[in-house]
Order: sequence, then structure tokens, then C-alpha cells
Amino acid sequence: MFITGDTAALASVSGPIEAKLGVELPEKAALEINVRPLAGVAGELDFSIKKDPSTKYIGSLGVTERSLSSALRAAFRPAILLNAHPRTLIQVVLQSLSPPLQKRNRGHGSHLMVFDTNPSMTAALINAGSLAFLQASSVPLIGSIVAVAVGLKQGSQGNELILDPEDTEVQDLVGGGVFTFLFSRSHDGLTSPNIQESENKDTLKGRIVWSSWDGMFDSKEYVRAEELARTAGTEILRSFRQIMSGTNDADSMTVD
Repeated sequence: MFITGDTAALASVSGPIEAKLGVELPEKAALEINVRPLAGVAGELDFSIKKDPSTKYIGSLGVTERSLSSALRAAFRPAILLNAHPRTLIQVVLQSLSPPLQKRNRGHGSHLMVFDTNPSMTAALINAGSLAFLQASSVPLIGSIVAVAVGLKQGSQGNELILDPEDTEVQDLVGGGVFTFLFSRSHDGLTSPNIQESENKDTLKGRIVWSSWDGMFDSKEYVRAEELARTAGTEILRSFRQIMSGTNDADSMTVD
């Protein structure tokens, strides 16, 4: 489980397991992602990695769910060694534990909210999934995925950046999004928590493997948002390390 502010998400990872004939891939494992809302029943998305670009989504999902599931696929895929277990299936189930974002006018003319989904929920789902991958330890990874949501809102002194905007703040955002980092050597830090930061700078920096940014912003604000997200991401990574090294006995993670 991953919790930040009023946003919470739960995830589980199964696999590698036997794949059905319609899903099995000869050269790599298939990746299946199921996203479940807090209430109601969502369709199942089979993200088997196929060569055929015409592969369609399976299930009857709305635009928001499809967009979210596509984002999760893009975020997780760079960290998983899918070719390590060909002809198998890796299943990821992600559960939102927060109510859906209520869309309504922002109160300034006829402009609508920038987001259909709170960026904090997208980040929470990614982080919950990343932690589930690490705890499962059955799926080979090349590193750890960490996601951070950043919002941009108008202030008296100009636009301000905020981390992990809550639902009550999303309606006032003029921009924002999610940055997802792959710390490609972080597994060394997870197994050796005493590694000095100066010896592992590449691990702490990470690299962006997926990002989504909407609304009104300029290039300088985007750079500032990325720097803020990277700093917050390293803190989340340290918390992952504590959990995996046994210094934190909790099965869930709460970020203040």
C-alpha cells in the first residue's frame, strides 16, 4: 500500500505464471495490468507485449481508465526484464483506495478543471505497484520505479509548485502532472543500505522513463517541477530501501 496525503493505492504482483495460449509470447513474458476503482467494476486490460501494433485494449473502459492504464504500462515496462521468463505471464493488480476526482467548474468563467484524474492518484498507483514488485521479488527488475506528482497553481507572487496535490487543490491548478524515474542501480542500494551517497550518485539521480504534464506552463516551470519531483523521488526511494532492508516493518508506506 502507498499513501500520500488523502490519496491511497494498493497493488499486488503475481508471476511469472503460466500464460494462456492467446497471451503467451515466445520471446518474453506478457505483462497484464488490471486497474480497479474504489467502487464499481472495471474492465481488464491485457497489456501483452505484442509485435502487432493493431493490438486493442481488452475490456470496456472509459477514456480516463484507458489513459491511466496506458500510463502505468509505460511507467513499469522499462524496469522489468520481460525476456527473462518467456512464455509466462506477469499480472499486476492496482486498486485505488480513494474516491474518484469530482469534475466541476473552477469558478473562473467557464473553464473546466485541467485533470480528469488527480496526478497524485496516478503517482500513488505507480509507487504502490513499484513497491509490490520489490516485495514480490519473483520478477526480475533492472531498478526501482518512483513517481512524483507536481501541481502548478497561481499565487500572489506568481505560479507556485506543490507536491502531491490533494483533490481539494486540483480544481485550482493551472498545470501539473507526474514524473516517473527509474533508479537503474537502486537494487544495489536496497540490498546494501549502508552504501554512501557519494559512491552511488547515479542511483540517486535516476532518469525519467515517463512523464505527463498538462495545462499552462513554460519551460522554466517545467524544469523547476522536474527538479522538485526528483528531490522528492529520492526520498521515496530511501523509504523503499528502509522497507526492503527490514528497518521498516510496515507492509505499507506513508509519505508526508
